[in-house]
Amino acid sequence: MCKVFLRKQILDLKGETKKKLAESIMQKNIFYASLSCSLLAGYVLGSVAGGLYRRADPLRYITHLLLQRAVAAFSRYRF
Repeated sequence: MCKVFLRKQILDLKGETKKKLAESIMQKNIFYASLSCSLLAGYVLGSVAGGLYRRADPLRYITHLLLQRAVAAFSRYRF
């Protein structure tokens, strides 16, 4: 519903304002896409490191699991 509302607002705009709004939306989408890729890379590296921590130190492993869950929850959130 929100996307339909925003699409209708964009279609109601004229010329230059529409271009500026479209550029702003694209810049935000690129930022959030790069943020998601960074979080995914951190998640993968954290998974590898977590396998090593599990054997070395249980407290670090628990901390790693909590951080991994937080990253997963954040990456599921849609902007």
